[in-house]
Amino acid sequence: IYFVLPVIVVILYTAVLTTKFVIIIGIIFFISPIVASGVNINYWRFIGFIFLIIVVLYGFMVLRIGSMDSETLIDITHKLKLYAFGHVSAFSHWFHNSFESGQDLSYGKYNLSGIFQVLGFGDRIQGLYEYEPTLAIQTNIFTIFRGLLHDFGLLGVLILVYLLSLFVSVREVFYPGMLTFFIKFVLIAVLIFSFATNILNYNLVLSSLFLFFIFSKIFYKLNLIETR
Repeated sequence: IYFVLPVIVVILYTAVLTTKFVIIIGIIFFISPIVASGVNINYWRFIGFIFLIIVVLYGFMVLRIGSMDSETLIDITHKLKLYAFGHVSAFSHWFHNSFESGQDLSYGKYNLSGIFQVLGFGDRIQGLYEYEPTLAIQTNIFTIFRGLLHDFGLLGVLILVYLLSLFVSVREVFYPGMLTFFIKFVLIAVLIFSFATNILNYNLVLSSLFLFFIFSKIFYKLNLIETR
């Protein structure tokens, strides 16, 4: 019951504000620590949980529009299809038509845009990218990979992924503990949200992770939680 209560709070909060971002972030923060802890997962329950999320999102979109006629339901279904697959098509189109391997690198601007904005290194537009009229689907969501390519280039991304994997593997073997668990938790959260962009772009997420780490550290020192 203690694991379910935070999800219920997120769902009720989302029902009041009718915003999808809150419930998506809440679910990611609910799933990521479970996966990072290495506990056994009942996959049928997990699939049922994902199905429940889809139903809840569908219901919130109906509440947001305020109608349940057939035209509205068809429109919502179309939007859900765009939310589920539109970013893949958009990234593919951008990569084949606009990506240049020799472009100037941004070194973090598209993966830590909130911090860059606070430090005065650039303004962050809503959605991170401008709409591109050449796209068949009007979207500014291109998955995490467009931002990574902007920041580090194709070779840089491959090196970055390799070094992160090596770093986490070494820590898992030689330095298990709270910090290793937290690093895995953050990387898993980034991976889950990668269908849209880098979750670390949002200062709200960064501040939440900071508070999570502080309280987890305190509870770990008090032997109130354990990590594998």
